[in-house]
Amino acid sequence: MDTTYGVYYVYGNHDSQPYSNSPAYTKKELAYAILDNGLTILEDDYVEINRELILAGRADAAWRNDSGRMTPEELLIDADREKYIIVADHQPVEAKDQGTAGADLLLSGHTHAGQIWPVGCITELTGQLNYGEYDENGCKVIVSSGFAGWGYPLRAQGHCEYVIVHIRRQSA
Repeated sequence: MDTTYGVYYVYGNHDSQPYSNSPAYTKKELAYAILDNGLTILEDDYVEINRELILAGRADAAWRNDSGRMTPEELLIDADREKYIIVADHQPVEAKDQGTAGADLLLSGHTHAGQIWPVGCITELTGQLNYGEYDENGCKVIVSSGFAGWGYPLRAQGHCEYVIVHIRRQSA
């Protein structure tokens, strides 16, 4: 992919095949494949882009958010809050904390918009972010349904998508 500012990657909960008894590759082999193809892995790290944006990538929350990853505040402790801060986090968890830490935009997926009815309805009733746009403590949150499913070769709720976000500088 030809790009001015690079291509960035955050891990998701299935990337290292934790649910498989015989994974097809190791986490180290996956990282090499990603890096060898010119992508930059952001795992509890951030980069400054064009002196205007900060792109932060979270380590995946794993099962029950027990991965030992940094908190949003720890991740952005030294980030310039005057810049527009985008956080990529596979799972839409800790969204309110992202806003409190100074993030302007959180991009997530993971939920597949429920994928199979009534899962999405149930997660929304419990207050979890499932699909769409939200505002959490001043942070715009976009949760995509993604373009694939998980576990089952069907989708009875939600649709397949990839999201393109246009960010424009505000007129003075």
